[in-house]
Amino acid sequence: MSIPDLLANVGEWLATVELGPEGGVVVCEHSAHHLPEDLLRTCREHKEEIAVWLRWERAADALWRAVYRRLSSRSDLASDLHFQTLRAAAEAAHLRHDRPALVDALLDLEAYARTTRPDPEHQDQETVNRG
Repeated sequence: MSIPDLLANVGEWLATVELGPEGGVVVCEHSAHHLPEDLLRTCREHKEEIAVWLRWERAADALWRAVYRRLSSRSDLASDLHFQTLRAAAEAAHLRHDRPALVDALLDLEAYARTTRPDPEHQDQETVNRG
């Protein structure tokens, strides 16, 4: 079973697996139902791989958030086919756990957004600077 499948299986029991304060793996049960013992055992057996996975997800999420925070005023991009293609490349790099490719893809995404549809706030400032 892959780590994403294992985490999805845990989620089916309304539980999560998170990084603890010291970087260890903690299973958090959020319901009255307890995880089956075999599922808990599998989590314990794969705790190192789970920790690596969770650290990657935390780092990748931070990269995505940084880019989308800067693009938050750009609702027009969702329907842009080239933007969708660039986003798909970033998502693929994320799934592969390829940090350099994810960073490059997110930079391409942001650069495309900046050059094809300038943010009106910055465009107004450029007009003032030129005038």
